[in-house]
Amino acid sequence: MYLGNALPKSLTVSGTDIANLSSVWNVIDGERQGVRVVAFDCKIGTGKGSRRRTVIAVQRPDEGLRYLAGNLELHRSNDWSLLYGPRASMIQPGLMPVTELSGYIEAL
Repeated sequence: MYLGNALPKSLTVSGTDIANLSSVWNVIDGERQGVRVVAFDCKIGTGKGSRRRTVIAVQRPDEGLRYLAGNLELHRSNDWSLLYGPRASMIQPGLMPVTELSGYIEAL
């Protein structure tokens, strides 16, 4: 389901590298193999120090997701596991191509 510019209320990013979200867009919410998945693009921070990322949030423990993470960061916030581009490259634009996003979601 396309949600536009609003994250579901149950999804939190507190305590992660992306906790300082200044905007979100392209939010989609659904299920894959009985597991809730939310994917979205976001801007972290403001001004010249801001950066963009695509985030995949999976509502389940991160065990079992480590194999999927590959070169993505894997963080936990409440009952959500969050996958997104590594901090080391966060100074560059980092929106994920749709084909890459689809691949990660299909691998869940």
